[in-house]
Amino acid sequence: MTEPPWLRLARLRRCRGLTQAQLAKGIVSQSTLCQVERGRILPSERTLCRLAERLSVDAGELLDEWRSWRRRDGLRERLWAAVLGGRVDEVRAGLAAADVLTPFESLVYQAYAAVHAGDHVRAEELLWTAWRWSVPRTTSARGPVYADAYAGAWRKTDRARALVVEAWVRAESCRQLRRATASCYWLGIAEERMRDTVWTSGQATGGGPAWMPAIARDGCGRMEVVQTVGDQGEWGLSTEEEIGYRDAIRQVVRALNRRRKQLLEECREAPEERQRELRQRLAELDHILEVVETLRR
Repeated sequence: MTEPPWLRLARLRRCRGLTQAQLAKGIVSQSTLCQVERGRILPSERTLCRLAERLSVDAGELLDEWRSWRRRDGLRERLWAAVLGGRVDEVRAGLAAADVLTPFESLVYQAYAAVHAGDHVRAEELLWTAWRWSVPRTTSARGPVYADAYAGAWRKTDRARALVVEAWVRAESCRQLRRATASCYWLGIAEERMRDTVWTSGQATGGGPAWMPAIARDGCGRMEVVQTVGDQGEWGLSTEEEIGYRDAIRQVVRALNRRRKQLLEECREAPEERQRELRQRLAELDHILEVVETLRR
């Protein structure tokens, strides 16, 4: 993976023996430089030239490294607007330049395109991979260290939007599987996450994407229909099959909870280094439990 320019900037500063305050003095505030080095703010060309001069590096090289990243925020807005409008082709076109997004964002939008192509299996695989990227691999004095260099390079708004899209993908995936209750559950999750999301200019703050009402009618409305089909249970299965399905899910949940209890007990007595590894496993296990729990709703 190519080193992102903000990490290279931080590395150059440390190699020169400079603190953030020393590098930022007279150019930008220390807090701004901190955000630049985390990839959350894209500095102006004038700022980059002055930083390059202080770091004794070629300004042209530094500008070239940052140039492709300047389209990142615009791409995020276009992808979000396309999702709200249900324009799947635009999402697919935008993914061609998704190398400037965090892996989590890129994989979530790929999952959106996959589920709207009817491939819910591929969509779930992509979402699973996205969450694997987002789990901290270790911790440091400054906080969690993630699997990729891009994990900290997004704002709260970007994170909230990606999580909303993830919930919509799961809702549509459940709808395709005739899991009406689970589909409604994920639509509710999306609505909760929407409250943390800053909408694009000119977009109403309520109602959701253009295609969301159709999912809600087909998903939540179908639940009432399926439940009145006589011997066909809530999930569209025969009574015997439904009981077996629910029992299997219940056993999986019990096994996962037992494993979680074992990890918690081991974590209390383990040395610090081992605790970090166990906390990572617990985070992964909690996500698996969340997904499995939705299957029996």
